[in-house]
Amino acid sequence: MSELKRILFVDDNCDSFKESFDEYFVPKGIEVVYCQTKDEGLEKLDLKIHYDFVLLDWFLEDPENSMLSVSFLSILKTKLFVPVFIWTHHLENYEQELLQDGVPYPKELIQGISKEELQSPQLQEKISELYSKSNIAHLSEIYRETIKLKLEQVFFELSEIPGINLHTMLKSILGDNNNVDWSNDLILNFIHRKLLADASYIKKLKHFLSTQSEGNVIQSEEIKNSFINKIMYYKPLPNRLRCGDIINFKDENDNSKQAIIINPDCDLANANTRFIELVELRLIEDSELGLNTENKKKIKEYNHSSYYYFSSLKKDDDYKDYVALLKTRILLSEKVDENTEKYPRSSKQLDYEDSYIIGKTVGKIEFICSLDDPYKSDFLNHLHSHDLRVGIPDIKKLWKS
Repeated sequence: MSELKRILFVDDNCDSFKESFDEYFVPKGIEVVYCQTKDEGLEKLDLKIHYDFVLLDWFLEDPENSMLSVSFLSILKTKLFVPVFIWTHHLENYEQELLQDGVPYPKELIQGISKEELQSPQLQEKISELYSKSNIAHLSEIYRETIKLKLEQVFFELSEIPGINLHTMLKSILGDNNNVDWSNDLILNFIHRKLLADASYIKKLKHFLSTQSEGNVIQSEEIKNSFINKIMYYKPLPNRLRCGDIINFKDENDNSKQAIIINPDCDLANANTRFIELVELRLIEDSELGLNTENKKKIKEYNHSSYYYFSSLKKDDDYKDYVALLKTRILLSEKVDENTEKYPRSSKQLDYEDSYIIGKTVGKIEFICSLDDPYKSDFLNHLHSHDLRVGIPDIKKLWKS
């Protein structure tokens, strides 16, 4: 890890430690920011200054309980990814709360230490020890300092281009209806390019990866499913329809059908688009599919021509494995006024607020999540390969005949 630069110390009795802390840390160029209350600590966090770690009293402002300390941790978790030391005379109480999941902070980022046992010279050793145990803390340090630097470089370079019109440039990521297409956000793409061209960043990342052990194999199915779900799917604001959106169509009788949208994004952004094209998703264990063990194995290896595997899809707070039925096509059309022409165009850009029709069945679509790249691209490749199949005669059979 990098050398310590700044510590946030939140303790209603921090004044009594100030002299000894300053005596040890200031000559080393380490700043200690002292706060006696929860509100003071939160004010310092709002200044958007980075701290290498937070030192927090467990019974903050109250000798009887940890309510304010717990509240501080809950808010800290939304503002800054940083290791925390609970420095306290009530270590047993803290450890008991930790066991009972009463501490709202990642366990590998927080550690309790006794005020009686630990003095300021040992803090630097403890923070290094915590970083060595927490891979994600070390990784966050590499990315944080690099991305911040690249962001500054990108804006300096843009400012040096004579006559550049940032408004016109950024307008390129908006469709006709001002829907932001983040995949074409030039600023994010420029930052990404900077990272790929930074030898120092790549060297640090390679070194980090080469020094980490494989670790224990994840045994919990819940954790496995949660991790796979986080990698494959994401939840943007459902303010517009996107290619790759996984939806639930629910009709007026509460019958449901899951599917994935396959229209190109440029068509979905067009107010003249009349149909939403879907491929149906079914549970891999659906008895109607009649999949045997061998078929399921092929599907899970992405080696089946008629199905595409959607692992660990979360619906109704439960993780399930689905398959896309590549042979199916479902067309949704907007439900419009019966007095309009027989085959109306869409009255506006289609979205999740509209009512839709499948055949003669009226219903609403509910957003579940979006399939992320590269999985979306792979799914579409499988889909189009299936559509482009060509049947050819079996030469051996012709010879026999």
